[in-house]
Amino acid sequence: MVLMSLSQYGELQKRLDLYAKLAMAEEKRAAGDQGRPLSKVMKDIRKQIREHV
Repeated sequence: MVLMSLSQYGELQKRLDLYAKLAMAEEKRAAGDQGRPLSKVMKDIRKQIREHV
C-alpha cells in the first residue's frame, strides 16, 4: 500500500494534467496545426491581466 499526502496527490494530478496537455499539443503539431502567433497570445494575456486589476 502506498500513502501520500493530499498536497502531494494534488501536485501529481497537476503534473499528469500538464503531460496530457503537452501530448495533445504535440499531436496537433504533428498533424500540421500551427497554433497561434506569439503576438496574439501576449495580447490576450495582457487583456486578461487588465481585466483582473
